[in-house]
Amino acid sequence: MAKQGLIREKAGELPTALRWFRRGLDPFDEHPEPSEARAELLLAYGGIRFRQGRFRAAGDWCRRALADPGATDKQRAHALHLLVTVYAHLGLAEATQAGEQAIEIYERIGDLVGLGDVLNNLGVDAYYRGRWDEATDYHTRAGAVRRRAGHVIGAAASVNNLAEIYSDQGRLDEAEEMFREALYVFESSNFPVGVALASANLGKTLTRMGRFEEASAHLERGRRMFVEMGARAFVSETDVKVVEHRLLEGQKLEAESLAGQVLRDMQRDESTLMARTALHRLLACCAAAGGRLEEAQAHFLTSLELAEQANALFEQALTYEGMARVLRSHEEAGVWLERQADMFERLGVIATPLIPLG
Repeated sequence: MAKQGLIREKAGELPTALRWFRRGLDPFDEHPEPSEARAELLLAYGGIRFRQGRFRAAGDWCRRALADPGATDKQRAHALHLLVTVYAHLGLAEATQAGEQAIEIYERIGDLVGLGDVLNNLGVDAYYRGRWDEATDYHTRAGAVRRRAGHVIGAAASVNNLAEIYSDQGRLDEAEEMFREALYVFESSNFPVGVALASANLGKTLTRMGRFEEASAHLERGRRMFVEMGARAFVSETDVKVVEHRLLEGQKLEAESLAGQVLRDMQRDESTLMARTALHRLLACCAAAGGRLEEAQAHFLTSLELAEQANALFEQALTYEGMARVLRSHEEAGVWLERQADMFERLGVIATPLIPLG
């Protein structure tokens, strides 16, 4: 049953995979003794919940696997490395400690695939927290370990994650080439989750390059695939990318309508702090474009609060930049621009897309 579920997971059939894993767990209700098989099923269930964007539920399943007396060292390390990325998406500081514990176990048992996975997840955490030099190092190390292990899909995921950093830094030509490389591997390997992620990321980068029609096709593809998987949090993240696309293309009314719907979805579903931060910043831009400066200021302040909570320097910098543009006469506008410039320098940002505000 675990293997049947794994096949469905790789094919992107996440609800079906969950049903197989649940069926595999049912017999343990009557036989609660320690079992390696039960720990494996708990981990598998937690992994699906993460892919669906159900981050808190994913964390609960991982902690159950970690505490299971039948879990092996490898399974405990697996639970820890999944917790790294769960904590990263929730903006929790526990990610680093969980990652260090996982690395110690993987190195001790000589598991290169697991080591590559936890290095990758630590890179995601460092990216969200604005430690981009550290994130680049983690993803580079993860890619090297994964290639050494023959983990083709994992190596492509490391390329995709590095490209995200390059795209945010404004190194758009490099980012585009790397996203296309990752997308080719994911498509060739029939890995739908990777295809959806790389497509959405490529669409965001092409938007920033002004290639709107091509960008729209990739964003729509990524979003459609996430919807089919039932990955609602990742649908919302992609919708934030679409809002930015419409604003940069000059479709202000369409952008504001979609942003309002996404905000309502986020209030109902789980979403990352980064996605909520970006959405409030974009809502502020929509309000500013409509001349509603008090509303714009309120969204900027919410965005800044969320970004500070997540220690997300890039989003803080973009918010300071937007506040200074919209509220030019504010007594602190010069301070905001100084903070933005300092943060961009620390992150290695050379260019950002300038949203037209009218």
